[in-house]
Amino acid sequence: MVIKNNTELWEEKAALKITRLFRRFSARVYTAGINELANMLKEKSQSILTNTKKLSFATDSEMLGPLTKELKEGAKELDRLASELSDKFMIFVVGMGKYGKSTLVNALVGSKVAEVDILPKTWKIDIYEEKPGGKATVVYSEGHTKEIDYQKAISLIELEEQKRNESEKLIVTELGKMLPYLDSLKEKEEFKKALLKRHLYISDITEVKWPCEKRPFLSRYRIVDTPGLYQDTPGLESREDIRRYYHKAHGVLWLIDATKIASSSSKKIVDELEGALKKIGSETQNIIGVLNRIDLVRQDGDDAVEKVTKEAKRLFGHVFREIVPLSAKDAEKAVITKDEVLLEKSGLLKLLQEIDDVFLAEASSLKYKSALDGKRLIQDNLCQSINEYTERLVKDKKQYDSLKEETEKTLNELRQSFTAELALFLDNYTKDVTANIGKLAETLLRPELSESAKERLLRESIFRETYFVNYLNSWQYKMIEALERNSRYLIKKSVFREFENLSLQSVLLVYKEMKPEKELATGSLQRDEDFTIASVLTFAASGLLLGPIGLVLTGITGVTGLLRQIYVNFYKLPRLRSELQKSVEIITQKATDELLGSLETGLTTIAEKIEKVREDTYSFLHGPSIEAENVGKILDTIRLIISENVEPEFDLKKAIGGGEEIELARNSN
Repeated sequence: MVIKNNTELWEEKAALKITRLFRRFSARVYTAGINELANMLKEKSQSILTNTKKLSFATDSEMLGPLTKELKEGAKELDRLASELSDKFMIFVVGMGKYGKSTLVNALVGSKVAEVDILPKTWKIDIYEEKPGGKATVVYSEGHTKEIDYQKAISLIELEEQKRNESEKLIVTELGKMLPYLDSLKEKEEFKKALLKRHLYISDITEVKWPCEKRPFLSRYRIVDTPGLYQDTPGLESREDIRRYYHKAHGVLWLIDATKIASSSSKKIVDELEGALKKIGSETQNIIGVLNRIDLVRQDGDDAVEKVTKEAKRLFGHVFREIVPLSAKDAEKAVITKDEVLLEKSGLLKLLQEIDDVFLAEASSLKYKSALDGKRLIQDNLCQSINEYTERLVKDKKQYDSLKEETEKTLNELRQSFTAELALFLDNYTKDVTANIGKLAETLLRPELSESAKERLLRESIFRETYFVNYLNSWQYKMIEALERNSRYLIKKSVFREFENLSLQSVLLVYKEMKPEKELATGSLQRDEDFTIASVLTFAASGLLLGPIGLVLTGITGVTGLLRQIYVNFYKLPRLRSELQKSVEIITQKATDELLGSLETGLTTIAEKIEKVREDTYSFLHGPSIEAENVGKILDTIRLIISENVEPEFDLKKAIGGGEEIELARNSN
């Protein structure tokens, strides 16, 4: 043991007095600044909510909808940060897996309030606070709360856990069925992501505030049991992490397994810690490191404890304000059995002292800085989400406009091609018939010819009826085939889907087979029939696009009756020729009107169906395409509101020097 001389002891006492004096003055400054910060956070929260409401038309869309939900939740989190500034200091117990978080919570609270050795699926935090009445407060992601009986709250959480487990089993089963049939690695990964996004149950419960009896510790603090640094979904590689909740903490007790410090696992612990802190992206002035399971290390003697503690300080001293050896298991047992010897040995008393020295003494400044860190973390996450979505929105709208232009161009080219082909045929046909009239019209006036012979001459030799009708039918079949082929291509190309490497059939499995179609309605492909998004995709994938157009040319068979009338009424050759020539014009005009009418009907039908698929699948992701520019402007406004770095500024020197002036300024990045 090192014995300190009087000078060293005096210096330590002087340093302690200066530290306490500094803390007292800084507390005055930060306490005054907390109110201003709370107002700023509430103002920012309200501005985000006000602008997010402008996106209400797209709340059910597949990509923009979740973003609007995230923005609302982020705004509510900012509001909660403001409210928490005036509440008791909130300490989070954090650590990987089963590191004894719940056991430590029980030791600090003084009773078994938290279940141990359980890794929950429901991504929530459990807040234990001094509260009479026996009712738990359930806090939901969009900000509303519900007061329910303690046992009902337990049952509610168990039900949420069950829903999560069932959704995971369903996804793993469906994934196992489909993976052998998916061609590329990208398609397999995207199918997995699509299943997770669409069908993994995410509880909208974010906090449960559990009532506890009065305890000395709870008179000053609220203690929070957390889910861990992250959670994996077995077989799915789905990970939710510490960023979901860390911004709410005023102070943190970070548990580390002491038995792994001196082992080969120490690097893994360092990597886990650094990875988690990197995700948080905030300073670490509010963290006390807790070396748990020190009782197992102590089995090798006190020197082993000292060695592990020294190594922990070497590895983590730059991160933690203090590092305290602890046996959470012994601490829990000692508190409950009131074993003072075991309590001293467990390290809990030392931890409580450090909590008071670090957290209570600097409560105002830590709460203030924690709120700023929380604000930054929330705004960074929201801005990242907005940027990622906006990039996709711009890409999809550009593709939407390009597809629309391509469709119009393709259909116009078909129109021009078939119109020109028909016009050329009818022009040549008119010339042929005109020549036939000149050569054969006189024969129609010969009395020795029977009526049937004259009819055959008129229909087959002069007007070439069989040739004429056969060509028109061929033109129609060719036109229908071309419309079918181009529409099939354009419709499949016009389908928008979030996971772009998935085939239409794979997307159908996600949207159609695993969810009631009534929940996926996005409009209709036809005015009198409602379709779901699954129906849209089935329609696009099936190839049954146009169906029979039902083009029937009438009037050609009426030529004989017309010619008979001409023959009966007109006996002079010049007049007969004139009337026959008029009949040619009538017939070709009738053919032009009917065939081009059928072409226009087909083109219109195709254009409407392509537009429906394009618009329905686009709006399924982003809301109506007509709103794309407006969506971009609203998100730009929200991004500016979020990224505006508004916070109070203080002059600590003035406060320490005796002045209590606080300079408040609004700075924008």
